[in-house]
Amino acid sequence: MNRAIRLTLIATIMLLVNLTRGFAVEVAPRISDREIIEGLAAIRADIKVLSQKIDGLDKRIDSLDKRIDGIEKSLSQRIDGLDKRIDSVEKSLSQRIDSLDKRIDSVEKSLSQRIDSLENLMYIMIAGIFGLIGFVVWDRRTALKPAMDRIGKLEREEEDLKRALREYAKQEPGFAEILKNIGIL
Repeated sequence: MNRAIRLTLIATIMLLVNLTRGFAVEVAPRISDREIIEGLAAIRADIKVLSQKIDGLDKRIDSLDKRIDGIEKSLSQRIDGLDKRIDSVEKSLSQRIDSLDKRIDSVEKSLSQRIDSLENLMYIMIAGIFGLIGFVVWDRRTALKPAMDRIGKLEREEEDLKRALREYAKQEPGFAEILKNIGIL
């Protein structure tokens, strides 16, 4: 065999020997029956004390369970009461919201009717204004026509008079001088 393998085997064996020494069980000294009985009696006494403590803990746990059950019932009742109150509040709010919706709808309908009435009134007012304007225009035409006719007639008469005065002024020089001073000639 190779020298390296031999050294590895020797090191492994030495390591195993050292490891097994740590796991060796020591031999206990021999004890008497009396010591065993006394030890068992002490263990039994300790077990009895532990059993009593466990019984006491069981009683405390039972009382805590009862208290927790009572608290749970009380909380359940309170939660049920709160659920009922919440349901009644929800119903009340729902009714109020429904009544508000109805009121809003009626106000909206009333407002819509009023707006329609005002709109119709505005149409009537606009039609009345146009009617009045038409009447005024018609009335002015009918009222002014006789006046315009009369003015036209008066202007023709004035022209006729001026012509007649000019003709007469040609024959009368003194009269022509008067007409010049007045501004007719």
